[in-house]
Amino acid sequence: MGGSVAKMCDGPIAAKAAADKKIKSQAIKGLRPIIEPQLRKRGIEWDDAEPLFDSISLDTLTAAASGDTTAVMGALGTASVPIAIKQALFKMRPILEPKLLLYGVAWVDATPLFNSLGVELLKGGDPEKCLMALLPVLVKTIVTKMRPVLEPILLEKKVPWTIAVPMFPLVLTAISLGECKFDDVEAIVGKIEALVKEQQAAVKFDEVDDGADDGAAEVREPVPTVAPVPTVAPAPIVGGGE
Repeated sequence: MGGSVAKMCDGPIAAKAAADKKIKSQAIKGLRPIIEPQLRKRGIEWDDAEPLFDSISLDTLTAAASGDTTAVMGALGTASVPIAIKQALFKMRPILEPKLLLYGVAWVDATPLFNSLGVELLKGGDPEKCLMALLPVLVKTIVTKMRPVLEPILLEKKVPWTIAVPMFPLVLTAISLGECKFDDVEAIVGKIEALVKEQQAAVKFDEVDDGADDGAAEVREPVPTVAPVPTVAPAPIVGGGE
C-alpha cells in the first residue's frame, strides 16, 4: 500500500519537474538573442555561459526575457569565476584602457595580467586599486617591451641596462603626470639619465657623510638601489561600463 502511494506521488512530481525543465529550456532559448550580444561585448561566448543557466531561477530568466538582464548577468558571474572576471574588466575598461595606453600597453595585452589579480579585487570594481596592484607586473612588461629600443641608446650614454631598470617605476610616474610620453624615446632616456645621476649623487653624498664621521672617506662601489614602486597619479575617473 505504502509503495503504491509513493508511486502515485512520484508521478505528478516527476511530470511537474519535466514540465518545468521544458519551460526553462524554452526560456533560455528565447533569451539568447537578448543575452548573447551582451556576453560577446564582455568577451564571453554563449557556449561557455549556456550550461550555467540551469542554476538560475526561472523568475530571473523570465525577467531577463522582458529586458531586465541585470539579475541574470549577476547570476552568471556568481556561477563562474572566469565570467565574473570578464564582467568586472568590462565595467572598468573605459577607465583602465586609456591609462594603460599611456604606457603603450594595449588592452588585449593587459587582460591576461589582470586575471592574475584575483576575482575579489576585480569584482570590487575599483580601477585605481586594480591598476596599483598590477603595477609591479606592468613594469616588467613595459621593461621587456622597451628594452630593444632603449638599451642601445642608454649604453651609448654609459648607462647599463641593469642600472636603468630600477628607474622604470619612477618613469611610469613621470608618464602618468604628463612629464613625458611613452613613445617619446628621447624624453624617457633623458628621464632615466637624470634619475641615475640623482642616485649617484646621493650615494656620493652618503660616502662623504660617512667619511666625515669616521675621519676618512671610504672608497666604495656605488650600489644601485631599487626605486620604490610609486603611487601613480590617478587620472580623473569619468564614465564606466554598463
